[in-house]
Amino acid sequence: MVSISDHKGKQIMLSDSEDSEDDDLSPSPHRKIIRALVVHHDDHIGKVHEVTLNRLGVETRSVKTSQEAIKIICIEEVYDLILLGRYLPVIDGVQMTKMLRDMEYPTTIVGVTRFLTEVQREEFFSAGLDGCIDNEAPLTDKTLACIVESIPRRQTWKKRNFYSTIYKSFHRPSVPFGPGSTATSRDISKKD
Repeated sequence: MVSISDHKGKQIMLSDSEDSEDDDLSPSPHRKIIRALVVHHDDHIGKVHEVTLNRLGVETRSVKTSQEAIKIICIEEVYDLILLGRYLPVIDGVQMTKMLRDMEYPTTIVGVTRFLTEVQREEFFSAGLDGCIDNEAPLTDKTLACIVESIPRRQTWKKRNFYSTIYKSFHRPSVPFGPGSTATSRDISKKD
């Protein structure tokens, strides 16, 4: 049995198959194709989760920041699972979870973090988190297998076109602005 916490801090037990070997992480031929996005600032943890999910037959993508994740989410297909670190640069896990729920993004979001106080845990869950696993980073193979098995059937994101259009209208790669750029707001306004 593997446990994760729900929004009230209650431990939810996920059963692991008694008839499967611990080391056998091969994908089940009867399982649906699952897509996962791993968002974690720690390269090692992100890579471990990505490799394990891939061994489970999950199509996985890993990014280090919430900004990268939002870009991918707005442009690509819907992800069934998002493993999300609590402490991320610029937009933290709580803010990203709230953004995704405000966008009505249909996914299972599991927080992967260490050492949360009750107040921090409640803040994370009140943003819309589905589950939280702390003090286990990176997640064990068994924990990830149980999470993958518990993911509900994929839903369509009804607001996908709306948010994709908004994102694309703000994202202009031809405008050289940002870190390392020599452009100023004055330079950009001259182009208009």
